[in-house]
Amino acid sequence: MTTQQTIKEKLELNLDTDIVQVHDLSDGCGDKYDIVVAAARFKDMNTLARHRLIHSILKQELKFAHAVTLHTFSIEEYEKAVEFQIPKKKVLESLEDPKSA
Repeated sequence: MTTQQTIKEKLELNLDTDIVQVHDLSDGCGDKYDIVVAAARFKDMNTLARHRLIHSILKQELKFAHAVTLHTFSIEEYEKAVEFQIPKKKVLESLEDPKSA
């Protein structure tokens, strides 16, 4: 099993979600990852808490990674982002003020 597959499985299992995308941007050597995760558990968590949780889950797998980009969403944020194909910042703003969507 590759590190990319292990990351995906660990996040799905520990966060109880099917919305996990893991992209190895380093041509297979495992130095650079782009990870998208949407989980109901993230609903009342700020970005820092979400990232800390993911790093604690993936402590072993990310030990030798040089770069990890995390995109974390609650399920509601993710569905809205996918529906409108808009960046996370705009999604969060529109959730705070429904008129700005």
